[in-house]
Amino acid sequence: MRIKYDAEIADIFKTFTETLCNIRERNTRNVEQTRKDYEDQFHEAIVAVQAAGHEISSSSNWEDIIFSPKEELLVSHDLNIALARDRMNQIADSLTAQQNAMFIYATGMFEKFISDIVHIAVRKSSSAKKLYQDKFIDFANNYYKRFNSESHQKEIGDTAKMLNSYHDMIAVEGGFLSIILYMFDNDKQLVKNQYFKTNLNLYKENKERRNLLIHRGSIADRQYYQGLKRARINQWEKLLSERVFVPMGLNESKYWLDFQWDSNFYYYESTAAIEKIITSEQYSSGELIPIEVIQKEPSFNLDVNPQYLDKSLRTLIELAGEIFIYGFRPSPTSQNQIPFIVNTISNISQNYSLPN
Repeated sequence: MRIKYDAEIADIFKTFTETLCNIRERNTRNVEQTRKDYEDQFHEAIVAVQAAGHEISSSSNWEDIIFSPKEELLVSHDLNIALARDRMNQIADSLTAQQNAMFIYATGMFEKFISDIVHIAVRKSSSAKKLYQDKFIDFANNYYKRFNSESHQKEIGDTAKMLNSYHDMIAVEGGFLSIILYMFDNDKQLVKNQYFKTNLNLYKENKERRNLLIHRGSIADRQYYQGLKRARINQWEKLLSERVFVPMGLNESKYWLDFQWDSNFYYYESTAAIEKIITSEQYSSGELIPIEVIQKEPSFNLDVNPQYLDKSLRTLIELAGEIFIYGFRPSPTSQNQIPFIVNTISNISQNYSLPN
């Protein structure tokens, strides 16, 4: 089903896109400032190493001292080095917290975008209203069978009441996307598109990571992996290996001078544990994590890093754009809006800014 182009929905799409572009720009500034602060503090640590009288034969030598276990620094009375290291960790932790928050907010904005489109379409399109009501009838009847309650059956036919129960319905009918795809893609053409399917699977991983970060911390657990399996992602291990658990690689993150902090984005907390599943040489060269490793459901640290946040923002904007373009038929007076939509989806691949 396609419904007539609507300026209100177009404005919602534009606002959503602008919001995610702004998140990306703000994070870029945060990363640059963090890089500077981290490097400044690293130089302070070098001064502390020299003041402590350590012999420095090479750059790797003072890196070994600065990034040695804190207990060793305290035992050797290198308190200033330990304090500098603590400040570096605080800087890194602060950026991670900011990126986690931006990621969680962005996924929430995407769900709000989907909800707003459904509500507007139901109010303004008779065909959208009928499809929504058909889905709501199934939900209300299933709710009665499960809870022996007619509360939602009594709302059938009342548009305002059915929309007020929207969140109750998506909680048991497959989530936000299942409703809008039922309404706008009942011929299944969009979900058959390989590009859309890839973005949809990436969004499903976004959703599981968001739930992990909000409710259970940053370490991947059994519930995270089970959620991916329940989401019916075809070859989910391959998706994680090729598109999600992609190491940043030292060549892509030179400003993070602490290798172990780098590695904690996707690996166990200690270098020794990393070596059990993949060598540091493989990690630093950016090789993919083997599928057989992912099948064991490893406890990777899934805090959001700059690369993952960028990819997630792109996925959300592209999904929103694909649904918008596919679901709404432009009117003759709205043709000037189409270049904006197409250019927006294309432009984010380069710099996440809106076209002029």
